[in-house]
Amino acid sequence: MAAILGQFMEFHSVHGTNVQLDCCGTRAIRVESFANGICFSKHPLNPGEIFLVEIEDKEIGWCGHLRIGLTANDPQKLETVPEYSLPDLVDQGGSWVFAITRNHNKVIEDEAQEADGRQADRNEGNILKTFFTESHLHIESVCIPKDKLVGRSRPGQFSHILDDLYKINALPPTARRSRIGVLYVPKSQGFADMHIVINGEDMGASAKGIPTSQPLYAVVDLFAATKSVRIVQVEYGHEMSFCSFSGKEVYKDHFKRGIYVCSQCANPLFSSRSKYVHSSPWPAFTETIQEDSVTKVMETLTAYKVLCGKCGSGLGHEFLNDGPEEGMSRF
Repeated sequence: MAAILGQFMEFHSVHGTNVQLDCCGTRAIRVESFANGICFSKHPLNPGEIFLVEIEDKEIGWCGHLRIGLTANDPQKLETVPEYSLPDLVDQGGSWVFAITRNHNKVIEDEAQEADGRQADRNEGNILKTFFTESHLHIESVCIPKDKLVGRSRPGQFSHILDDLYKINALPPTARRSRIGVLYVPKSQGFADMHIVINGEDMGASAKGIPTSQPLYAVVDLFAATKSVRIVQVEYGHEMSFCSFSGKEVYKDHFKRGIYVCSQCANPLFSSRSKYVHSSPWPAFTETIQEDSVTKVMETLTAYKVLCGKCGSGLGHEFLNDGPEEGMSRF
């Protein structure tokens, strides 16, 4: 069984001259002017792994907003960090950056899709119903829990359910608490598409044919009105085989007898005897093979973060009283 690999996201120590990071490397602020605000992810992104930030503060008087994208340039090897991501960083080659605006961030690929969009507008009620009831965002073969992706006009884990701004999708992309992320999805051999996600909605492939032969870092440019952002940690199975809708699902509907092991260290984790059918996109188990097969870290009163007991790779969560029978857990 493949482990759900989730690296702790941080900003790179190399950044624009006007950027200041907090001690954890997860919050970036532009301390002066409107430029020299480029930040990079500390590590390259894995395929299907989202780098998500939330806008924390804005500065009035400037024209323009956050810019986000990918770069194949190792930040550590840059002689100087460019003043702007657009056009400076992009003009150097090997970078793909998208300027976020208050409106019109969605990519329209062709006339047929545009026509589909007009038809979708006519059925807005159905779209909203789907948007608010679906628990995961599906992008090609990537499946991401939507709860962490959505910016909210007020705090609270489930406040979006009652949040009027959220219900009418009226939290502007450039507003405080808006959440914006970038990821890349492999397509043909050696190439990928870049997708921008704004408040839980995929904006489409904003760049295509990106070579994946080199590591790809996230780029976040604190430009103009966007003064500071913080990274939002999102844990999910971004390995392709974890997403049942992709048609390449291996483990969710796999019920042959055997032992599921960690893909990183081969530590035995679950027996097929404890596996059962669940509506989530990932395989579900009621118990581990042995108590020390995994390490648990309490996150809420009803959920534990689960790590491989041998190598520490992230495996997902244990949800108490969410199993097939009363009192059973779901891994």
